[in-house]
Amino acid sequence: MEGKMEKTKCERQYNQLLECLDDFDRNWGKCQEELKTFRLCYNKGNENKTTEGNGKKNIP
Repeated sequence: MEGKMEKTKCERQYNQLLECLDDFDRNWGKCQEELKTFRLCYNKGNENKTTEGNGKKNIP
């Protein structure tokens, strides 16, 4: 997962998520805000790579 964090530039959000999970004994329910923030960052990075990489629009 570390390699993906470098590629998406979401290392800070990922570390905040990990810290929350450590603080709350891996209880994902307590870390939904951190998860949402990380997911938005990660998805944004992947959308940019998809649209730039092949010249096609990213169609869901």
